[in-house]
Amino acid sequence: MFARALVTLLIALNLPVFAHAKTWRIAVVSDMNQNYGSVQYTPALIKAIEHIRQSDTSLVISTGDMVAGQRRGLDYEAMWNAFHNAVSRPLAQSSIPLLPSPGNHDASAGGGFANERNHYRNTWNQFPAPRFNGARAPEDRVEFLNGVAQNWPFNYAVTMGPALFIGLDATLAGELINDQFTWLASVLEKSAPYTVKMVFGHVPLYPFAFDRATDYLGAGDVAFALRLEALLEKHKVNYFLSGHHHAYFPGRRPGAVRFVSVPLLGTGARTLLTVDRSSTERSPQAFLYLDFDAGGNITMQALKSPALTPIAAASLPAAISIPTRDAADCARCASFPPTLFTDPTRRTLYHRF
Repeated sequence: MFARALVTLLIALNLPVFAHAKTWRIAVVSDMNQNYGSVQYTPALIKAIEHIRQSDTSLVISTGDMVAGQRRGLDYEAMWNAFHNAVSRPLAQSSIPLLPSPGNHDASAGGGFANERNHYRNTWNQFPAPRFNGARAPEDRVEFLNGVAQNWPFNYAVTMGPALFIGLDATLAGELINDQFTWLASVLEKSAPYTVKMVFGHVPLYPFAFDRATDYLGAGDVAFALRLEALLEKHKVNYFLSGHHHAYFPGRRPGAVRFVSVPLLGTGARTLLTVDRSSTERSPQAFLYLDFDAGGNITMQALKSPALTPIAAASLPAAISIPTRDAADCARCASFPPTLFTDPTRRTLYHRF
């Protein structure tokens, strides 16, 4: 009784709850859409949401591409309604908040897609914000981080127990729009009380998959890429979660941050970047569970869907490495910036963890 009262008091004071005996579980889903304008969702997505609802999940994160936009003349209201029917509403019925982040097919910041961004903003302002979705327990309550600017539902920062989750508006290669670097730095300056820190968004910092070798935040600006990575390391961010590349890989670089390419639950699976293209198959449809405690201990599991079987880390390539020659599915690979390699002799970007 006293412990529950203490937790309630800490939440009321907007202080982190450090219940060391508790383990929190979050699920991470990504790239759930199909062909342009589709209002249908795959059996893999439906099964994943069903499993998440039945598990002890406190929160779901989406790393983008929830609807199949980025083309004029589509029925965005119908697409978003279909997504909410398949994902948002079932989760809300189970008191599981959903944190969205825009993808290039949801709300591209590229020229000509202001209408899509308006639809994205409107649908998530009409749908309950995370703190109004309820929670399964008081310590699972999601709240916006105090003292920083919030640009819900594009880039924002929320807390849950000992964890800080930072969503980015990352729909374009080569940049973070609206001076988000400065904003992210201001958020991370307030992150010290939190033992678990995760940043999530659609486009990855560095590439993971063929056909997307030039489609990453650091493209064309090595200094920015390294500055962003250094910022994450400085503030001891645990995970940088991204979608867009439609291929699952748990990556590590020389620092402590773990860079995870979240698998897709829609269509359009891709092949992981390796020096030998024939060494890997297309990534399966899957989703992630991350379990953590107040001590900052985190474990991750990837489940294929709809089979719900684990993906063994040993079944993945040992590293993501850039081929030495250009190809149709690896544009400008031969001239990839060598400064970004962790192992220049093998042209390695990430090692598997």
